[in-house]
Amino acid sequence: MAKTPPLLHEIGPDGLARESPVIAYTEKIIEAEQLQLKKEMVAGSSNRAFWIGLS
Repeated sequence: MAKTPPLLHEIGPDGLARESPVIAYTEKIIEAEQLQLKKEMVAGSSNRAFWIGLS
């Protein structure tokens, strides 16, 4: 029978609850993707303003 993971947080040596490594990694990836999207949106806005200025 498969062992279910504990539902309690793991407590680190500093006394603070540790986050699941999978959740921490996923959040890091999501933040990086959001930052990339913001950069692309800013670059897209700059490009649009440039092309509008040419017309």
